[in-house]
Amino acid sequence: MVQRFQGSKKAYAFAGGLIVLGFGAVALMGGTFRAGEVGFKNILAGTALSSPVHDAQNYLPSEDAAQINQTHRRLIKDYDIDYHVVISSLESESIEEAARQAFEEYNVGEGSLRGSGLLLLIDPRHNQVRLEVSKGLDAVYTDAFVSYIQHRQMIPFFKTGQVARGIEATTEMIFTRAQDAVAGNQFVPPLDAQAIGAGVSNPAHIGEGDDRTFRQREDVVAADQSGPLQVLQSYQTALEARNGNPELSIYSSDTKDLLKKWTVTPAQMDNEAVSLRKCSTGDVRISGVYAVIRRPMQERQCPPYFFVFEDGAWKLEFSILQSAIRFNHNNEWHFDFSNWNPQKRDCVCHYMFAFDDWSLNRSGYPVSTKKFRWNMRVATYEGQKTIIEAVGPDSPAFRLGFRGGDRIIRWENIDNPDHREVFDRMDRLEDGEKFSVIIERGGQRLVVSGEAPKKLEQ
Repeated sequence: MVQRFQGSKKAYAFAGGLIVLGFGAVALMGGTFRAGEVGFKNILAGTALSSPVHDAQNYLPSEDAAQINQTHRRLIKDYDIDYHVVISSLESESIEEAARQAFEEYNVGEGSLRGSGLLLLIDPRHNQVRLEVSKGLDAVYTDAFVSYIQHRQMIPFFKTGQVARGIEATTEMIFTRAQDAVAGNQFVPPLDAQAIGAGVSNPAHIGEGDDRTFRQREDVVAADQSGPLQVLQSYQTALEARNGNPELSIYSSDTKDLLKKWTVTPAQMDNEAVSLRKCSTGDVRISGVYAVIRRPMQERQCPPYFFVFEDGAWKLEFSILQSAIRFNHNNEWHFDFSNWNPQKRDCVCHYMFAFDDWSLNRSGYPVSTKKFRWNMRVATYEGQKTIIEAVGPDSPAFRLGFRGGDRIIRWENIDNPDHREVFDRMDRLEDGEKFSVIIERGGQRLVVSGEAPKKLEQ
């Protein structure tokens, strides 16, 4: 399963206290969800951009508080949502009354244009949770939706003591629901829910242990599993059956080990199944024992899927997704090359052949194809190793003899140059100027020399 949230990977055992997440008004007019009107009415006074984390007892690590701060700013900017986290002791067992008090005490929604709000409260002391929805948001965050994300996303994390992960995963679904509402998509959760006032309360089940039901399902595999596309279809079948078994035969050995460590929720499986249905089939690219299913560049929320040929069949390799693919707040994917290590089987470098005809910006996002003078991507990694990540097919760099995976040992008179020095030298070369580079490929040192390609017209 593609776990898209970018927060901490630690598990937390909360001994007590009250955790409150607050979401201010979403721009709703006449029941129609709107985005783009930013609620900055209190920015000059410092309210909207003040810290949304109120944690006197230091339950949340600083990195989680920083992540919430970042999400708060994005929600304010994109959806006029004022987002707060409040952690304090809760003496009363009435979580409904605590929600009303928190709304007033922390002025939830003050930073938003519409002024209404939404509070998620987790009370580990009494092991209960409530999502409070105020007037104006109930058309989007219905009781059915609220109950669904509590039962199918948040509580499965809480059962394993991963309270912070549960908060992050729930926030992701609330953000995604805002996106869907803007797009006019309806949410019909497969769960009956009973309205409880202006919100929904449920037992939190913190630390009670993982629900193993979803991990013990039988293999769900299509009869024809001859290639990566068929394997991906089998994966979708498993998701639609809410089959969280980490031992499915469509998974590589590394993926099985990875999934055994994950908390897989029904909501994650539902979301992934919906995502696969929305995305195009894509095209398959194969090189040796590695394969990639890649969607068109404009499908920014449809990540590539990676495969390895293992035990005589193609297997899904989620370790690549985990280590090399990241998602922004709009669920748009991009590469993260920080774990680049060509010596490891799960290095994304083995799969970059599938993206040789794409260009990536400095943050790893694919960008529209355009003409480049060299069409060669270079980066510097551990120990000042400068690697040519990719070379465009039939590009000037390719015709000169450069290949993806080459390590640059010497460029002209510079030994072990970093990528900035390489780019500087490439830019300085005049049209047709001769150059010579020593590279390492497959353990052998080779010389690439020739004349610099013509500079492009600006």
